[in-house]
Amino acid sequence: MNAIKKAAAGVYDPALTTAFAKLEQKQKADALVETRKYEFDKMAQQHKYALEEKMAPTYAALHADASAAEGDFANTVKLVAGMQGTVNGQKQTAKDLAAFIAAKDYKTAYAKIADTVESKLTGSAKETFANARTDYGVMEGMKKAIQEYAKGGGDMGLLVGTEEEIKRKLGIDTPKASPLATMLWKEFQIYRNNLTGATFSEKESTDYASVNPKLKSSLNLNLSIIEGAQKQLENRVSSTIEQRVPSARYILEYAKGADAPAGGAPAGDVPADPQYLQWLKDNNL
Repeated sequence: MNAIKKAAAGVYDPALTTAFAKLEQKQKADALVETRKYEFDKMAQQHKYALEEKMAPTYAALHADASAAEGDFANTVKLVAGMQGTVNGQKQTAKDLAAFIAAKDYKTAYAKIADTVESKLTGSAKETFANARTDYGVMEGMKKAIQEYAKGGGDMGLLVGTEEEIKRKLGIDTPKASPLATMLWKEFQIYRNNLTGATFSEKESTDYASVNPKLKSSLNLNLSIIEGAQKQLENRVSSTIEQRVPSARYILEYAKGADAPAGGAPAGDVPADPQYLQWLKDNNL
């Protein structure tokens, strides 16, 4: 109270001066803390933005290589590229896919799309998808071997029965075996080794069951049955792809031999995946 009275009279008590000094120091310290906190929050936000830019597709990444995304299937190229998790991955995928399509190498383009879709799957869905792709390729090799055997006049009736029965009918490991029969049998070994552990459910395709090599099971290596089993596998692969890249079905058609458009693929106007479009909208892209 004395200090306050003296202060009112213009005379400052040393105790009051000390209190003012301490108050000023406290205010400076608080200001410094606020400044540091602001700087820290700013750095944290910048780090967050950097992470998001690295991990998520950005407008720049999706449209960086405009020349690669022009022409037939432009939307398809952008959509597939956008599925990649890094900017460099997006650019490379767009460049590769656009190059395959420009060269009309639709088989490789479709394989590129399938690879990208597979990389985004997880768990049993990923395993089932990968197995179906592998099984389809193995069946394709077997089908070609049977076609060559048939063209050479081979008896298709011999390709029915258990593995040992078919082997005996073809005369494998004996002078009776023709060169085409021997080639077919070699292809069958690859076919059997790959498909014996196949996880594709036999209940889903009776055709598949009849050409899936199991010990002592009866096989019917007929072209039409092989093709029927392939169709089951192809549907499984293509339906999974089309859920994510609707316009990929056009590329598959061209890969199978359909006439590609002279200019401007109809797939360019096919709507992109709704979730992808929502992502673009949410991010103001």
